[in-house]
Amino acid sequence: MLESVPNLRNLDLSWNLLTTLPGMVFMPLAHLEILNLKGNSLTVIPATSLWLSTPIIRSIYLNRNEIKTVEEDAFLGIDYNTHIDLSVNQLKHVPEEAFGAVLHTFSKGWGILDVSVNHIRCGCDLLWFLTEDAYDRNIIYAWCYDLINPIPHPMNDKFIQDLIVKCNHTSIASPRLN
Repeated sequence: MLESVPNLRNLDLSWNLLTTLPGMVFMPLAHLEILNLKGNSLTVIPATSLWLSTPIIRSIYLNRNEIKTVEEDAFLGIDYNTHIDLSVNQLKHVPEEAFGAVLHTFSKGWGILDVSVNHIRCGCDLLWFLTEDAYDRNIIYAWCYDLINPIPHPMNDKFIQDLIVKCNHTSIASPRLN
């Protein structure tokens, strides 16, 4: 269906109760600049679902869904100045397999990954991006939660240093806990 509108620049599918995204569905849109999927009922961003052929994509809005999982290889063709908004979802993890390539691309420009207002768990699996200075300006995360204390933690320098110490101690004491 999208093959018939290859010059489309702005696709707004917000608030349509979408529950799934087919693989490579947006590939025919070679001039797409804005993709708005805000406010649907998406729970998973599957592999290949956000593969794009446009070199000029500026914004992908995935906020206010029910997203719990972003699979490896969900994104392809993301520009280094793209803004991906995943705020106000149900993400508990920011896995390197799903976001590593995106943040590496963003580190070459001004792209932004917004994962704020999620229930991201404070754990050693966050260190891959918290300790990478190149990603500092490219991710908006603000807070994380741990299983013991329901009060959110700001992901500031003190938190990062404490997490490094905790994770180093945990990995030495028991590799299975890391």
